[in-house]
Amino acid sequence: DFGLRMSVDGAPGCVDPIDRDNILIGGNQTLPFDMTGVSSFSMHTNDDRECAEPTDGPFEFDAAAGERVHILLHGTAAGDLDAVVLPMTGSVPAAVGDTDTDSGDTDTDNDTDNATGSDRGLAVELMSTEVSTTFGLAADDATCVAELIVDALGADVLLAGGELVELDSLGDAAADATGAALAASTESCGVDPAVFGG
Repeated sequence: DFGLRMSVDGAPGCVDPIDRDNILIGGNQTLPFDMTGVSSFSMHTNDDRECAEPTDGPFEFDAAAGERVHILLHGTAAGDLDAVVLPMTGSVPAAVGDTDTDSGDTDTDNDTDNATGSDRGLAVELMSTEVSTTFGLAADDATCVAELIVDALGADVLLAGGELVELDSLGDAAADATGAALAASTESCGVDPAVFGG
């Protein structure tokens, strides 16, 4: 019963990972898919070789050309799955990455590719303290959650003058990405969803 298949809107049948055929989705593996032009995807059991009857989804998907994202599936079994879509480092949504927290100006080139490793480390450290204080998590769990949030938003977006900016000031796109990171942390970091009120 192990493994799932995926279909996307606008294309018949199942889609295969890039440069691979007949590889099932599941477990801890990371498979690359070309999602160009895709606005939603659905999951199917492994015996549905034509991807005719979805068990989960469709899940909405929104990424601009050239963006790379993580799609994290979580749940107990087919028919009980949810999906979280998170930007990859260096792939911050324009609504988040265009915010210049120092001046209020916009910078269309401002994304996490511009952040240095030390910027990320500082952002994770500060965010870890914030997460620990807000949710009462142990240090290791808070750091794990903080890394997901920093990777979702980008250190350059989160830091201003060496300090953590107010998340509320970053707008709805940042709030959505933060919420998705918190949801993903229940699987990635083993955090009890009840900690976040879910």
